[in-house]
Amino acid sequence: MNTPDRDAVEVQGLPSTRGLRIRRYRGTEDHDGMVAADNAWRTSIGVRELVTREGLDNLYTHLSGSDAFEDCLVVEIDGEIVGYARVECQVGHDGGRVFEPDVILHPRLGGRGAARALLRDGERRLREKAAGSATTPTDRFRFWLWDGDRELERVVLGEGYRPARHFFAMVRPDLDAIAEVPLPEGLEIRPVRLEHRRPIWKADVEAFRDHWGEIDEGEEAYQRFLGEPDLVPDLWQVAWDGEQVAGHVIVAIHPEDNARFGLRRGVLDSVAVRRPWRQRGLARALIVRALHALREHGETSASLGVDAQNPQGALHLYESCRFVVDLSGTAYEKPFA
Repeated sequence: MNTPDRDAVEVQGLPSTRGLRIRRYRGTEDHDGMVAADNAWRTSIGVRELVTREGLDNLYTHLSGSDAFEDCLVVEIDGEIVGYARVECQVGHDGGRVFEPDVILHPRLGGRGAARALLRDGERRLREKAAGSATTPTDRFRFWLWDGDRELERVVLGEGYRPARHFFAMVRPDLDAIAEVPLPEGLEIRPVRLEHRRPIWKADVEAFRDHWGEIDEGEEAYQRFLGEPDLVPDLWQVAWDGEQVAGHVIVAIHPEDNARFGLRRGVLDSVAVRRPWRQRGLARALIVRALHALREHGETSASLGVDAQNPQGALHLYESCRFVVDLSGTAYEKPFA
């Protein structure tokens, strides 16, 4: 007599691959396999920004808009984790809900129809979660994708999604000949102390409030920020105007990426200036200080991410600081209704 598989989940349209199984997420015991599958996918499409076990632990401890045990499915072949699919719903600053049916698959499952089946199943699960609540014209599905994955791009377009926004990963390939740019008058840089973390985070949320796609995730986002394993507060550049944060560059170093790809690279994880201090050259001054700090730390290059259509001209600013486009990604959307 066969024992019922209580973890198994039926997903319509899956390919008839021997040993393929979809099951419920079991907790942190799944994280090593999820990380390995995610990184195999990333490296197969030329992405050199890897996920780590520590980073995934931190994310899943402080999820918002999603409950991992209810909303995450794990993909296995013969007991080996080869992907996962988690759904999430957040409320955007325009009041519309953003429904995200994320799909991560090891390249060994590419071209077999698994991605399409899991994407459709994610949409179905999100509609079930939203059942009984009123929809609005601004409710939408969103799927973020690195542009190097042409196969998944075809799946997403085939399911009715259309490009909504483009993003660039940019690199400054060396830290030579860094310009000297003074801080605007009246501002000062202070070493980051633990009690500064919350006002810095609040300043970051406020500065990006009017940016495309931003949502306010509340306290979980702050706790996730505190737990980020690769942030290096000693290298942060935070400009204060009295007791207020005027702007900042938050710096991270990803040692696993650097070791894997033979780099000595720092990441300008967030470049932000609050509205009252904009148009005074503060962002450029902070970027330059961060680059100097990275060079003194022993790094030889730097990277950052940018919304290609940022209305404050961030792309032009970064290009003028000798950053060049390395990779691109696209946010695809389609109406929820």
